[in-house]
Amino acid sequence: MNERVCSAFLLSFLLTFSLAAQDPKPALTALTNVTLIDGLGGDPSPGMTVLIEGTAIQAVFRTGDKPLPAGTQAIDLGGHYVIPGMFDTHVHLTNLDLTSGRARVDHELKRLLYSGVTTIRDLAGDTRLLGAVKRELLLGRIIGPDIHYASLMAGHDFMMNDLRVARASAGFRPGQAPWQMVVGPETEVRTAVARASGTGATAIKLYLGIDAPVLRAITEEAHRQGLQVWAHSTVFPLRPMDAVRAGVDVISHVGWLPWEDRDLDPSKNVPYTHTDRKSPIPTYDHQLVQADSPEMKSLIAAMAEHGTTLDATYSYVRTPAGALDGSVSRPARPQHITEIMRAVHRAGIPISTGTDYFAGEAESFPAVFREIEQLVDDGVLTPGEAITAATLNGARAAGIEDRNGTIQPGKAADLVVLAKDPTEDIRALRSVVLVIKNGKQYPRTDFSVHATGTTPSKTLPAAKPKL
Repeated sequence: MNERVCSAFLLSFLLTFSLAAQDPKPALTALTNVTLIDGLGGDPSPGMTVLIEGTAIQAVFRTGDKPLPAGTQAIDLGGHYVIPGMFDTHVHLTNLDLTSGRARVDHELKRLLYSGVTTIRDLAGDTRLLGAVKRELLLGRIIGPDIHYASLMAGHDFMMNDLRVARASAGFRPGQAPWQMVVGPETEVRTAVARASGTGATAIKLYLGIDAPVLRAITEEAHRQGLQVWAHSTVFPLRPMDAVRAGVDVISHVGWLPWEDRDLDPSKNVPYTHTDRKSPIPTYDHQLVQADSPEMKSLIAAMAEHGTTLDATYSYVRTPAGALDGSVSRPARPQHITEIMRAVHRAGIPISTGTDYFAGEAESFPAVFREIEQLVDDGVLTPGEAITAATLNGARAAGIEDRNGTIQPGKAADLVVLAKDPTEDIRALRSVVLVIKNGKQYPRTDFSVHATGTTPSKTLPAAKPKL
């Protein structure tokens, strides 16, 4: 009996060893002579080599300082610039699916990737769709960025009255789906967070109609179970400070930070009784808001102290959610929002680039490019700082800065090759030549902006390097 057991173990060991011996080593690729913009905020470094092994960056060094390992595929990219893969930290793929269908979702994912966006944060929707999309991406059946998504928790009135909830949780009573749950003082928080985690979500999104003790309890339990917590900057009827003090990781929408001001009362403007997605959000008189008021100063100081990331959705002020073709615009941004953004930046608070809307299908580049450019155009960030916002800070917002967001050894091989210098002109981000995601190459010229039958954009594609 013992001999048979030993023989079976030996056979299993030898088979495993044989299979491992046959497994080829990860391919080595070197991008040589590039000007490196690593996402850490320093000056561009010309004449650099990025050595990629399989799906990860193995080494970064000055070209010629080290010999390349035998068998390395060297790609001479002299005259080109390399940045980390970018992030859109605020999308809603479910809304796009409901309004335009799954084919539109797949096209958007492809446009994002071929534009250099290698990771997105989805801020709550139908996780049945999101999980399926994520699986297809992992299996290589579709092309797109990595997805990190949240399960939504909100108060009873919002869950019972919002048409989006009913659509995204079809098959469940509103508020009962694990990805769209009603929470309140009676909620068994540990179970609720565990149900949310079971959907594949990496975060809880806190929305509306939650009181301070419940908000804090959910945040603490989510962190205990290894999930991030993402929230609107104002979780009505609370004030922004409540979310910050509760320890949420990321807050969204700079346009709602003014509700911290004592002259505004969010408890009188609870917007969770609307019955369709086009209902207006609460508004305030922007003339009452001062970016340097004692309340705003205290809030910004608390954000800095707690390490809160701001998913600003800055350009959303001009292009509201649902304006998929970009033709619907709000009036010019009130100056107080720009001043608040500048104050947030001066305090050292990480700002990430989120959108909350989609560019028109016929546009060559996704909406996050408007977000990045608007931050620079309005003097909030320099081009170099905007690149950090779109890369390292995006990784922070998704909770993956240990493996994404910068060009460093050990990080994921998510890279964007540009024909022009984005630190001189932020619109050079549109000169994408090649995207590398997890070590795999995606030349920009392989992307057709009108693949789903729309009119092509007038924006010309960048030239393709010789690979």
